[in-house]
Amino acid sequence: MKRLVVVIALFLTLTAVHSESHDDIIRSDVGAVIEKLLERWNDGDLLGAMGMYMNSPDVRLVRDGEVYEGWRNIYDHYQGIFALQDADAHGVTNMTEIVIEPMNANTATVFYRWETNGFMGHNEMHGATFLVVKRSGPYWRITHASMSTSLPNLGKAGPNN
Repeated sequence: MKRLVVVIALFLTLTAVHSESHDDIIRSDVGAVIEKLLERWNDGDLLGAMGMYMNSPDVRLVRDGEVYEGWRNIYDHYQGIFALQDADAHGVTNMTEIVIEPMNANTATVFYRWETNGFMGHNEMHGATFLVVKRSGPYWRITHASMSTSLPNLGKAGPNN
């Protein structure tokens, strides 16, 4: 009986260690996607940033209460925002807090706060974003995004609105 208790305790310990390290791998992989998203956004590379979203009609973005469905509609929305500014007025976005929480082997949620200086002539803009990120084959891609900003009128930009 004592041996069985030791074996069970060892099994539970190994399972917890394995699970924890698996979560760390997911956090690292998903963190790399978010890092690429931010880097490409800051470089003004909209297509590159959109490469971090799953290219699917099922992708959704909620931005300040406006809903955009489908990769192309989200791209067009952001393209409309980019068109409202010249190349030097893009500003730089920084994350001030990020939390990545694995839900299972193929899904994670991401919460982050961000701030942008110099975007569209505004000294400071800030907000928070919540993402669902899913594994598709070897890649992690954003499937759902919900964002609030300090400038709600930006939610109306884009050719589809």
